[in-house]
Amino acid sequence: MASRRKQSLVLSSPTPFPLRQHSVLRGSRRLAREKILQIFAASTAAQVSWEEVFDYIFYRDFTAEVPSIERPLLTPEEVMELEADTPIRWEGDDVVFARQLLAAAERHREVALNILRHVLQHWDIERLVPVDRLILVLGIAEMLAFPQIPVPIIIDEAVELAKKYSTEHSGPFVNGVLEAAYYHMVQRGLRPASPDMRPVSEEELEQLFQVPEEYQTTVFQSVLLRPEGSSVEPSLSGRKDSTPPEGG
Repeated sequence: MASRRKQSLVLSSPTPFPLRQHSVLRGSRRLAREKILQIFAASTAAQVSWEEVFDYIFYRDFTAEVPSIERPLLTPEEVMELEADTPIRWEGDDVVFARQLLAAAERHREVALNILRHVLQHWDIERLVPVDRLILVLGIAEMLAFPQIPVPIIIDEAVELAKKYSTEHSGPFVNGVLEAAYYHMVQRGLRPASPDMRPVSEEELEQLFQVPEEYQTTVFQSVLLRPEGSSVEPSLSGRKDSTPPEGG
């Protein structure tokens, strides 16, 4: 697998990223959300439009188990089959949903980040685990652009993404942040209230979310692992320093 990836960097090759010919995955809405996260992460990291990487990532599965072949010697075609990505067969609705959500995430990115700054007002959101920040932006964008989708479903799907692709403490963290973000958006008139979510008072909203201590430790560790030259100084809690230390 590793050798194929190195060779596939030569993009002028006629088939740099082969597809299997004998197996196909059937797409689902949950798999679509995984692909949306992968596309959003890739486009953010490369600083390119999501449309530039959509086709390659969305229509391929990179983690499917390879079929077992008992014979010790393989034909060139069998080697190609083993090393190739598995194509995904999607329903039209899933493709439309993916494109619409990615477009919404791009359109609402700054709004979503401002909402996160409000919900996490004592935190620097740049210190969040990067995957969690992307999942939160996608979740907020979905709540803004798809008011017909029940908010509990949006939050639950985001939590599942965090469990699969991020830290062991990210699921509860994402759940709490998105719930607080939903109430903030409703109170600010950014989206209608969902019948699946109970109303809360201003006092309840202020006390709704506390960053779990376990997640603070995770963030602290991730900051310590930043490469040399990073402008972000580690803080034990991951919080912004609102007051100077004594004697400073």
